[in-house]
Amino acid sequence: MNKKITLLITFAFILSITTISSAQKPEFTSITISPQEQWLEQPVNITAAITSDSEILLAKINIQYENTTPYYNAIMNKASDNTFYWNATYGIAGTYKFFIWTKDKDGDENTSTLYTFTIVDNHPPNIPSNPSPQDDASNVNIDVTLSWSCSDPDEDPLTYDIYFGTSSNPPKVKSDHTTTSYNPGTLDYNTDYYWKIVAKDGKTSTESPVWHFKTIQYINHKPNTPGKPTGPNSGYTNTSYSFSTSTTDPDNDSIKYQFNWGDGNVTDTSYYSSGATITVSHVWKKTGTYNIKVRAYDGDKWSDWSQPKTITITEKPTPSENNPPDTPNKPTGPIMGYTNISYNYSTKTTDPDNDQVYYLFDWGDGTNTGWLGPYNSGATISKIHSWDKPGTYEVKARAKDTNNAESQWSQTLTVTIYRQTINNPPNKPTISGPTTGYINHTYNYTITATDPDNDNIKYFIDWGDQTTQQTTFESSGSIITVSHTWTKKGFYLVRVKAIDSNNAESQWSDTLSINIQGAEAIEDSDNDGIPDSIDLQPQIPQNTRKTTIENQEFYLIDSDNDNIYEQLYNKQTNIINYLGRENGNYLLDVDNDGKWDYTYNPATNTAKTYEEYTGETIPWNLILIAICVIIAIIIIAIVFSRKKEKTMTPIVENIIEATVACPNCKRLIKVQGKPGATVPVKCPSCGTKGIAKI
Repeated sequence: MNKKITLLITFAFILSITTISSAQKPEFTSITISPQEQWLEQPVNITAAITSDSEILLAKINIQYENTTPYYNAIMNKASDNTFYWNATYGIAGTYKFFIWTKDKDGDENTSTLYTFTIVDNHPPNIPSNPSPQDDASNVNIDVTLSWSCSDPDEDPLTYDIYFGTSSNPPKVKSDHTTTSYNPGTLDYNTDYYWKIVAKDGKTSTESPVWHFKTIQYINHKPNTPGKPTGPNSGYTNTSYSFSTSTTDPDNDSIKYQFNWGDGNVTDTSYYSSGATITVSHVWKKTGTYNIKVRAYDGDKWSDWSQPKTITITEKPTPSENNPPDTPNKPTGPIMGYTNISYNYSTKTTDPDNDQVYYLFDWGDGTNTGWLGPYNSGATISKIHSWDKPGTYEVKARAKDTNNAESQWSQTLTVTIYRQTINNPPNKPTISGPTTGYINHTYNYTITATDPDNDNIKYFIDWGDQTTQQTTFESSGSIITVSHTWTKKGFYLVRVKAIDSNNAESQWSDTLSINIQGAEAIEDSDNDGIPDSIDLQPQIPQNTRKTTIENQEFYLIDSDNDNIYEQLYNKQTNIINYLGRENGNYLLDVDNDGKWDYTYNPATNTAKTYEEYTGETIPWNLILIAICVIIAIIIIAIVFSRKKEKTMTPIVENIIEATVACPNCKRLIKVQGKPGATVPVKCPSCGTKGIAKI
């Protein structure tokens, strides 16, 4: 009988322990972040739904900024039995990660996986729009100027990268353009062009669609009618006379001229630039009155004939009556030079009859001086000229007397003109930025300069503390940002100069005086021990209590004046986090690692190392129920055994084998015992304990 009672007590105890050990740790059913990306100083809401077989006591959120700071932890607010939330704003842009730790009333704990959210301080530029020409436009002029519209949500200054070409994936042709229009130069006729714009605000960029247009088909226009030829009104037979004219071509094509001399002869010139003045000579062999006219040809169409110029030709007088001037000397002057720079050339001649003389210089570029003078026979004359294109030019001169008798052309002087290579240094740069600061703080400064030759430029900065900095090359006129940190307090004179790609240096900029002070002062306007920079109410003293732990100062904060402290300020790290509570004491996390470090007793103003109970919390209510069940079973067993003793007869024990399934993992387990008996069972797979009935 005693053996039976012992077995019943053992089964009941195992049953109670099995019931106690089946408690589950808390589970996170959902964690939401709203919004996932938020603007600076705007709230982010984090909500966690947690389930457990007992009451959730606490949920703590642990937040870290871009792996660069310790975890900041705080106790989440309770919205309902199983829902906790945390609302906060953030003053630094970047990516934040966090996890949540929770604990239920049974002492079971769990930690979530890592989550992230992003705080932004800059919106990208709006997408460039309103292209001109419009997308897929046709019959666009070949001298079109591209334009577009663009703005920035943060009103940041914008620059543009311009992509342009005949490919549907156009190449970049301009970087850091500062206006919303661009002239690509003269385009080809009847050609498809593609372009796009990338807008940049210095931090992010936004790309437009690829736009397309097609230029007009080529339509050639005939040259304008040349001007009436200019030259002498009369002359002699067998004497050369020169006549000049000019015209332009609407398409800026090169043109040649055809002179009709009125005596059955014509003269065709070579091609000249549109608008150039040309001079052609002719000799009439018979006396008479002749009408001289001229027309122009652009390779496709002829112009109309000019108005006629009339010349009367008479017999040339005998040599004793008049002689033409002698051939002028070969012009003297520089034989090489640069484009758009004027050079001086001279010549002279004499007239056999001592007549006054006119001179004409032909510069070899389709232009001439026209007749200059008259000058006395034998006088040296000079004339300046510049060429706008590089090349080799033949300069020559001829003379005529006051009777319009012309000399032969002089020998030619060969002049070689090169493209101008004179380099101009950049203009004096400017630098702007903060003029006061503190040691070991980094400050940004903006620099800009332009180059007269539009060369790329770099900057050399003297920070005034015996350190210098040199940037990479940037486009002329670009605005760049540089930063610097001073490690000692004092006044510093900062200056900068620009250097172009040909190593020409600008003047130093005007100096910028910087006053760097010592460590930044920590202001506490209401003298409550909490710095204004993190004090939610810097003008209203909060209910705080100072305590010292291991020679370091901490402040407990009662932010709502309900005589319960909610936050802990660490004066050494300048960080605030939240307190926990346990048995009338406060739990302190002084190193912000998400774990309690000390237990603070407000009555004695002392703290001791936090000792967390690692075992399971004992559910005394369940233990009391189990004890009552055990006592009841013992009483029933005693009564039953006494009744049986009176009628009990010996029986042979019949042991049988049965198979049962684990209620947790469903594994099949074999057990043995007498029919109707209950035996204790432990699952060999998951360890679940229970009672099986045979």
